Amino acid sequence: MYSNFLFGNITLKWWLFDTYSTVIVVTVVSIKQQRPDLLKLPYLQTQGGSPSKSKCVAFLYQHEETAVMEVVRAAVVAHGKTVLASIHDAIVTKEKLGVELLSEIEQLMRAQTGNRYWRLGAKQLKRYASAKPNP
Repeated sequence: MYSNFLFGNITLKWWLFDTYSTVIVVTVVSIKQQRPDLLKLPYLQTQGGSPSKSKCVAFLYQHEETAVMEVVRAAVVAHGKTVLASIHDAIVTKEKLGVELLSEIEQLMRAQTGNRYWRLGAKQLKRYASAKPNP
């Protein structure tokens, strides 16, 4: 089963093998048609000078991820929450966000990027505690 996945303004095809694994099917032709400028960037080429599919996909994903994290940060701040740190695909907040806010932010992410696959997860971090007691 094929599915479209939108990276910014590039639509890539995904081949869905099952619910646990997804493989990207990308052709240089689709990138040539939609973003030919990417194929000229030296850091997206192989050592031989050919366009690298994996580097192009990574580049597109990382840029889209950055854009969507900007949406997340702005939404969190707009709800009066404090962003303590941004870590490429995550943010650390001072306050708990809650299920309703996470759901609202997910919908905003999807609406602003046109990508229905974005998902948020939450992980509570605990302060580091030394195994050695202080004297």
